[in-house]
Amino acid sequence: MGSQLSQLANDIAAYAAPALPYLVQVGENALDAFKDTVGKKLGGRGAKPLFALWDKVGDKLASPEAAMNPARKLAADPDDESAKQEFRDRVLVHLREDPDWAGEVSGIVVQCKELNITVTFNGDIVMGGKVGGDKITGDGSVKIEVETGRLPHTEGAELFGREDGMARLDAAWEDPRTHVISLIAFGGVGKTALVKHWLAGMAAEDYRGAERVFEWSFFSQGTSDKQATAEVFIAEALKWFGDPKLAKGSPFDKGQRLADLVRGQRTLLVLDGLEPLQHPPGKGLTEGALKDPGLKMLLEGLAASNPGLCVVTSWVHVDDIAHFAKTTAPVVELENLSEEAGAQVLRDLG
Repeated sequence: MGSQLSQLANDIAAYAAPALPYLVQVGENALDAFKDTVGKKLGGRGAKPLFALWDKVGDKLASPEAAMNPARKLAADPDDESAKQEFRDRVLVHLREDPDWAGEVSGIVVQCKELNITVTFNGDIVMGGKVGGDKITGDGSVKIEVETGRLPHTEGAELFGREDGMARLDAAWEDPRTHVISLIAFGGVGKTALVKHWLAGMAAEDYRGAERVFEWSFFSQGTSDKQATAEVFIAEALKWFGDPKLAKGSPFDKGQRLADLVRGQRTLLVLDGLEPLQHPPGKGLTEGALKDPGLKMLLEGLAASNPGLCVVTSWVHVDDIAHFAKTTAPVVELENLSEEAGAQVLRDLG
């Protein structure tokens, strides 16, 4: 039990460290301002447990006044090893003296670990796993790796009649249980236009906690069986995500490595126009099954485990992840626009 409390004290100290300069400024609303800055970057999913822990620590620091001293020392010098130890010792005292508080913060720490939140002592919050990989400091600066611009051109500056689709994408991004979402409809219905407008909204909000954004379109590959390969995509994606092996391994190995790299941090991956790489109906093969083994491994891996989100558009369901459709890989079947929405589109196009 003693070793468990010591580990819990270490975890609490690590998660609380970035907020200490604001927690010790009692009465100045400093912590609320810091929360606003961080919350805008992380979104509710990542911010909620972290903020709850900061509040619990703040309650203990505020009374008695003497308890503030270790926090002040560590806030003043995050690299001071003696200050770190003194603060951890103070937290350990609280854990031993208040079992109810210990139980509450223990549950919050478990949530933080499940979301793969890691916090450094220099004031940066490095978010990983289901929260994201943004590096955030007190001034709100954030670094996001983005590779976009590959989706095909779509007509119209406005999007009409797709409010439900936009809402489904928003919900998928915020729901940690959703790993892959497929938008299915025949060509011309507006799958790509929907995704592009949604991505524009995400970009306007700093991608809502994503650390990396990568998009790819297979549209130019047409429908010829000879063109049905993800080799170029896999190679480019492995390079962009920093795979040290690059060309080494079988297509299966490359697909698995790419899946591991994608889910290593909170990533928004968009795969548009997947149908050229799927078996069409009526040829004695499994309709919708992927032809490329690397892409098959990637999507199966992400459907099984993914802290971010993969958005797929296609004419047909991806058979390889069909068994995840009711859990982590839902399918949204887009319908043709209503007459009213269609008329709006025509007016917008002039």
